[in-house]
Amino acid sequence: MGFLTPLTAIIAAAIAVPLLVALYFLKLRRRLIDVSSTLLWRKAIEDLEVNTPFQKLRRNLLLILQLLILAALLIALARPTTRGVGDDAQRLVIVIDHSGSMNATDDQPTRLDRARQLALQLIDDLEGAAMVVTFAERARVVQPFTTDRALLRRAVNSVPPTDQRSRLAPALELIEPFTRRLADETEGEVEPLTVYVFSDARVHDADDLSLPGGEMRLVQLGAASEEDNEEADADTAPRGNLAIVSMSARRDHKRPQFVQVFAQVANFHDEPVETDIVLRVDGREQRRERRTIDAALPGTPNRSGSPGSSSLTFELELTGSALLEVRHEHDDQLSADNSAALVLAPRRDPTVMLVTKGNPFLLRAIQAAGAKRIETVTPQQFDALDPADLTATFRPDDSAGQPSTLPNAALGGVDLIVFDGHAPQTVPPIASLSFDAAPPIEGLELIKQPNSGVQYLLDWRRDDPVMRYVTLDNVLVEHPGRLVLPTGARVLATGQSGPIMAQVVVDDVPHVVAALSVLRSTWPMEISFAVFVDNVIAALASTGSENDALSFAPGDAAAVQTLDDDGDDVTYRGPVDLKADALSGRAVMPAFQRAGVYRLDDDNLAPPPWNTMAVNLTDPLESDLRPAPELVVRSGAVTVVTSNDPPRREVWRWFVLIALGVLVIEWVVYTRRMHV
Repeated sequence: MGFLTPLTAIIAAAIAVPLLVALYFLKLRRRLIDVSSTLLWRKAIEDLEVNTPFQKLRRNLLLILQLLILAALLIALARPTTRGVGDDAQRLVIVIDHSGSMNATDDQPTRLDRARQLALQLIDDLEGAAMVVTFAERARVVQPFTTDRALLRRAVNSVPPTDQRSRLAPALELIEPFTRRLADETEGEVEPLTVYVFSDARVHDADDLSLPGGEMRLVQLGAASEEDNEEADADTAPRGNLAIVSMSARRDHKRPQFVQVFAQVANFHDEPVETDIVLRVDGREQRRERRTIDAALPGTPNRSGSPGSSSLTFELELTGSALLEVRHEHDDQLSADNSAALVLAPRRDPTVMLVTKGNPFLLRAIQAAGAKRIETVTPQQFDALDPADLTATFRPDDSAGQPSTLPNAALGGVDLIVFDGHAPQTVPPIASLSFDAAPPIEGLELIKQPNSGVQYLLDWRRDDPVMRYVTLDNVLVEHPGRLVLPTGARVLATGQSGPIMAQVVVDDVPHVVAALSVLRSTWPMEISFAVFVDNVIAALASTGSENDALSFAPGDAAAVQTLDDDGDDVTYRGPVDLKADALSGRAVMPAFQRAGVYRLDDDNLAPPPWNTMAVNLTDPLESDLRPAPELVVRSGAVTVVTSNDPPRREVWRWFVLIALGVLVIEWVVYTRRMHV
């Protein structure tokens, strides 16, 4: 047994014990008093005051009981502890896990706080030197070997919480040189280095652990609390964990204004959970869905059962950049994985090639649709191009939104070709829109009708994305043609002579054909013409990409594309502040420690989506808070100690109870004597 505050107890004993014993040395001297009646004898013989200093100390049961009470209280004041399993070790390594799962609240207040508390108890009872190491995604020596307990305590208290993954192997690799050196210096005759690992044992590299020459003692957090939760009321102590384990989003390849959001929710508890799943866009609720997630499957002693899960898909229309967040509303033991977020990149403005002899109405409609780059070529120049040039990577261009003419050049990067009265010699390899012409698609034919006169359009397909919000009631067309369509073509509009507008898909590439001339119609004077061109560019131009959504995991380091090259600070505010210098248009931020949303201090320093960054704990292993299977370390012994069986335990409460018990006995003896 050891004592945490023995000096305090010794000082108190040196004061209290002599005072108590001195009371029993005092002697009473009685005075002679004449009384007129024997009735006054009882009053006369009472001990009223001390009037002589000393007497012979006699055997007294009350004195013995009072000494026992005082001794028990003094021992309690010294804070006695049971001796821990590592008390005899002369060199200790304290390894603390501060990964995402260590923020669980099944150990109060968190597993990490409990780990710090147990590590401090180990330091208080230390008889030699110790070293402090932390690990999550990476390992770090916080305090090298020292016998200074103050430094060790400061190192333990400075361990920060993170939401990173847990990898123990790098920490053991840091320790291994010390174990080998200790063995070499004493030719292997010394006791192995004792390594205390404070962790919940949920590590990603459990199959790759080795500690030659060392003895590891795992203080497992969270294992005992599972039994405590089984006895607790569900309303006051929520059990298990529900987590968002994956989230992604992408724009529709053919309709980039539409976004699909995917999420998966996992239930790591042995009971089904019913909860609301909420989708928020820039902090505003957009969708809510009630789901019941199945319970986790039973596991084996060496392997945890797979969790229950449920997948969700949301679809919404978004053209610009936005912060998307999926969150469940179930109260559980780990908050970092209750939500996941990502930053949706704005719809990339497409590059449009206009093949025309000159059409200002069509050019202005394309410009109004927000095209990033417009390349105007004549029909002869287009026919001279190699089709491979259209899909090549285009060099950077400064003429955003402005028409340019680059004949016989590798244009590249074109998302949509607009043909104005020109039929190409081959089917374009990218999406196209043709007026008064048709590409040479098998089964497609445009029949000219030079004597058809002026006609109205009779009907159009209002539910098609290309025709959304388009009205053709007042449109007059001079000498329109009609279309002969192949199987599978979709009619978009019908004139008096038959189909006048349709969409045909060839090898997954869409082509819209209109059997009318823009310049020989009143359509350019209608707002619906600009709406139609905008719909075609949004629906046909392939502006979706794999980089539509931007998110990170704890432990990642983001390289931010900035608009500043002069080395100014780039600062993000979030769960913790991040800061880096911008050099050559890039700023490499420090590795993310905590999950959450980080926002740029100055939006002018980085374009969307880099002005906001989302960091998610979507790791099933970190979200699984159930007791971990046995941890095996090659070339080393492992002793498992639960958090309810710490390296040392204070037992002063027992001595207080003993003092109270003896006090009751003393009171009984005293009252019986007084009664007699």
